[in-house]
Amino acid sequence: MVFAARLALAWIIITDASSEVDATSQKLGPTVYRLRGGGANSVRGFPAGELGAGLDGGIRRWEAMFEARVPIGASFEVAALLDFGDVSEDEFRFDYLNTSAGLGFRYHSPIGALRLDMAFRIMPLQRLDGTQPEVSDDQRTIFNAPGAIHFTIGEAF
Repeated sequence: MVFAARLALAWIIITDASSEVDATSQKLGPTVYRLRGGGANSVRGFPAGELGAGLDGGIRRWEAMFEARVPIGASFEVAALLDFGDVSEDEFRFDYLNTSAGLGFRYHSPIGALRLDMAFRIMPLQRLDGTQPEVSDDQRTIFNAPGAIHFTIGEAF
């Protein structure tokens, strides 16, 4: 059995911005450098780039990912997943947990681990301040709860 954990903290400091760029780029920097979260190698209950601040990205990000892997035979593993994290436009919001939990399946092939991860958001554990984020009808759902399914090659960490 393997227990894996990953903690990440990132921030961007913008000291000056050209007046020729739009207001969002002045505040958050160029779009290619902005921090984003969610997806197969981040908080897995969110589609890629949709954690916290969303597709526009942010300048503060924190993540905590935990995974317990249990081997089943020589080439297969089952994993229990628990992820937390947030992306913000202005400050670290450690009370925005954005908690997701799920299951993963691993097949160790000659080209690397083939991963199938399914994670859903635990809605009462999204915010510590008692508020709940809005969930739109078009978001992917697993068992009628917001979540995401990811298929990738290689381990998350």
